This record gives sequence, C-alpha cells and structure tokens, in this order.
Amino acid sequence: FGELKFLKVLNLRGTGLGGGFHRKLTYLQNLEVLDLGENQLVDRIPQEIGKMISLKKLELHNTLIEGQLQSIYNLTNLEILNLTNNFLGGTIETDIGNMLKLEKLDLSFNQFTGEVPGHLLNAISLREIVLSSNRFTGKLPLIRGKVKNPVVPKHLSRMILGNNEFESSIPNSIELMKGLKELRLENNKLSGRIPEQLGNLKHLELMSLHYNQLIGTIPSEFINMKNLTRVYLHGNQLVGTADFIYSPQEYITDCGFPSVTGKLLLCDSCTICCNSREECQSNQNYTVGALTPLEFTLVMSGGICG
Repeated sequence: FGELKFLKVLNLRGTGLGGGFHRKLTYLQNLEVLDLGENQLVDRIPQEIGKMISLKKLELHNTLIEGQLQSIYNLTNLEILNLTNNFLGGTIETDIGNMLKLEKLDLSFNQFTGEVPGHLLNAISLREIVLSSNRFTGKLPLIRGKVKNPVVPKHLSRMILGNNEFESSIPNSIELMKGLKELRLENNKLSGRIPEQLGNLKHLELMSLHYNQLIGTIPSEFINMKNLTRVYLHGNQLVGTADFIYSPQEYITDCGFPSVTGKLLLCDSCTICCNSREECQSNQNYTVGALTPLEFTLVMSGGICG
C-alpha cells in the first residue's frame, strides 16, 4: 500500500470482498472516502481504523461486521457514517459529541442498547439521524427542559428512531428541529401526550408515531403543517377528533371499532381506520374490508417505503 499513500477515494462496494477487514487499509492516512459496503467482511471494526483521521465518508453497511464504536469516535472529520444492517452492539458513548462535522449518521438494523446521548446533537450540520431497529432505551435524544440559546442541527430533515424501546415522552423541544421533513418514532414505548409544539414543524411531510402508548387528544395545531401528507397515529390511546390534517395522502388512526379507550377516535379525513384488535380497513365506504395484521404490515411497508 506504500504507493497508494496519497489515495483519497477507495470504493470497493459490492466487489465480493471477504475474509475480514484488511488492516493494511488503515495505512492509507490520506484517504477521505472508504466504501466497503455490501461485502461479507464478517469481522470486528479494527481498532486501527481510528488512525484514519482524514476520513470524511465511511460506508460499512451490509458487511456482517460486529463489535462496538470506540475506534470510530476518533474520526472527527467524518461527515457520513453508514453502518446499517450489521451486528454492531454496545452503547453509544458521549464521545460521539466530538464528531462535530457529521451530516449523516445511519446505525439502523444493529444491536445497540442503552440511551442515545444528547451529545449527538453537537453536530450542528446533521441532516439525517437514522437509529431505527436497535434496542435503544430511555429518553429520545432531544433537548430536555429549558436551555438558554440552544444550539441544534437546523438542517436536520430526517430523524428515524422507530423500532426501539425509547420510553420517554416527546419533549416540547421537538419544535426546535424546524427543518424536519420526516419524523419516525413508531414502535417504541413513548408515553404522555402529543405536544402541540409538533404543529410548528411546518416542513414536516411524514410523521409516524404509531404503536406507542400516547394518550390524550390530537393537537389542533397540526392544521398548521400544510406539507404533511403521510400520518400514522394508530396503536395508541388517543381520543377526540383527528380531523386536523391538511389534505393527507395517507392518514391512519384508531378510528375503527372497538377502541382500546372505549371511545371512538373521530376522523372523517383518515384514509385507513384501525381498532384495538389491530384490524385495519379503508375509511372510504369500507370497501376494502378488514386487513389481517400481516396484510396490514404489507400495506404499511408499501405505503411508507414505496
């Protein structure tokens, strides 16, 4: 690798690499982009990777790697870190707050546990946070309480935290994320009321809060979100009326009967109504008929991911 010491970009995505992470790659101290994604490395993240301090983009997605992130925290010039769909675990340390240049972080579909430190938001250039399908617990990684002159990632457009075990309420400070276009918090253990401050996210296009433990009414402030086209609120314990969404393309709530709260959530504008038995059907003259949980999962997968 001596003759490659000035190499800036190395893209070996999907080239059939196997047999582990080649440690000699870490000798490339001037490398700025390393993409080994979609290979079968079947290895641990090497400690030596922490010496590649020039890296701006690291793609190790779908490589069957395991281990923890300790060596990654040294890469303070990283802008893009994609480690999705591996066997990584352990907790995220507060050291992640040193990675101030991060713009995109994807740790989804791994085995991480514990709380996500709020230090993550130190990276004010963040555009995407994708932490879904792990076993994170505790509070959402958002500012809590009153903070004077809070600094947050103003350009954050995607916050994907679904399919974890977060068990806090949604803090009012969510309104500070004014650039959000996609907010996915589904399949957690979130409780309490939906904060009316969510209505201040006027750029939001998709909001997914389904299958949590949210209570109370749906804030009328949602009518301010004119760009909101896909809304998923079912699988909670919400009551009252839900007709506050401006012309949604897909809008699912617990407006079907029977209701777990004993009161039917009223929603003439919903496209699909679900009930406490997890049965869902079209709200347009009920012509589709009840969907089984499996059928509904397929509908949701097509609607959200398609």
